[in-house]
Amino acid sequence: MGLKCVIFDLDGVLVDTSVFHAKAWADLVRGEGFEPPVDLEDRVKGISRMESLKIALGENAAEYSESELMALADRKNACYLEAVKTVKTSDLYSGARALLDGLRMAGIKVALGSASKNARAVLDGLGITADFDVISDGTTHKRGKPHPDVFLGAAWMAGATPEECIVVEDAPAGITAALRGGFVAVGLGEQDFLDQAHIVVDSLQALSVAKLQALHAEYRVPELTGTPALPSIEIPRTRDYVLAKGALSASWENLPWVSLQPLKHETRPVPATRMKMQYSETALYVLVEASTQTLQCTIEEDNAPLYKEDVVEVFVMPDPWQRVYLEYEVSPLGYDLTLRVANHMGMFAGYQPWQMPEEQRIEKQVVVQGGPAESGACVSGWIMEIKIPFALFGPVAVVPPTAGTVWYGNVCRIDTEEGERTHLAWSVPSGESFHDYARFGELQFA
Repeated sequence: MGLKCVIFDLDGVLVDTSVFHAKAWADLVRGEGFEPPVDLEDRVKGISRMESLKIALGENAAEYSESELMALADRKNACYLEAVKTVKTSDLYSGARALLDGLRMAGIKVALGSASKNARAVLDGLGITADFDVISDGTTHKRGKPHPDVFLGAAWMAGATPEECIVVEDAPAGITAALRGGFVAVGLGEQDFLDQAHIVVDSLQALSVAKLQALHAEYRVPELTGTPALPSIEIPRTRDYVLAKGALSASWENLPWVSLQPLKHETRPVPATRMKMQYSETALYVLVEASTQTLQCTIEEDNAPLYKEDVVEVFVMPDPWQRVYLEYEVSPLGYDLTLRVANHMGMFAGYQPWQMPEEQRIEKQVVVQGGPAESGACVSGWIMEIKIPFALFGPVAVVPPTAGTVWYGNVCRIDTEEGERTHLAWSVPSGESFHDYARFGELQFA
């Protein structure tokens, strides 16, 4: 299967318009009386307009209605369009012209995969619109990166499968989108910044048609072509309620169960485990039902290493760009641990106990079934219900999430029987670690 199409991002790959974007966002935010994030230019690369606005506003975004946010985004876009009118042919990155010509001579299609709604205006200014067989951008796809939609759309319009394409990107969100779509990903920029890519080059001059073809052939491996799609769960809206010991809210009754699956290395039978989710104006609710034969939970204190025994773990990552997520663990005896995890491709900056005021604490109730709630007891299973306040995510997300918002996460379980541990997860990681955040499933708020 040969290389049929190369999909290019625009900003930062073919031309540098990020400075125009960042300045327009910063000017807009300062005009509202706020100070933008210091790393704004990097964080909005490859991100959709509305997500960029929420990043620029930070927690202040909660002060605006959806219509007000749309008006702000339109104001920013008008400023940006004025700025990009100055883009000209000489602004095209070195090596781009030769690479585009070489691909066309080799009969390989050229596609654009950009989150920008202004991509055509920039291409026109650069004088390269005619070089593209396909343009997939923010006007053709609603969801931006790290969703793979713009790349999948580009491949489809080019008459190719993801396995027949290469994506060239300069932003982590774009690399993540390419990998999730099943594409070979070339990072353009710094190695440390783009370490998920298959290879990283410092400029387009380092690429040639022959090199791209060789790269495509080298990375045609089962892990890419056979990677399953991320699971997703649509989370319905409910009224806010306080957990009641031994009694579940009626709102759970008509929601479907979703089963957890064994990790790939498991060879012994695994206990049935299933979960549901719903959300209110203030919190995310998670319900887990776990069958078992005996309880293995000798640890009887909070904030302890509960993962060494029977435990359910819930992961929630609102913003994959930040690579910071919640890990919440609870044992059958109701002891728990709340962690904020900073994870950069498996290199952990730390597991920090997430200290929070009382109103931000996670509520829980745990009920053991078929026996006493004590370690070593023979039982039939246990049920866990938790309520995670959205206020807990204030430092790392725009909260509360609105309908259409997508976060990422996982629900996992460790069970021990006769000295043997089994591991299950809703979204099965590629290895043995539950911290494989590239395999977190999609939490779609309905």
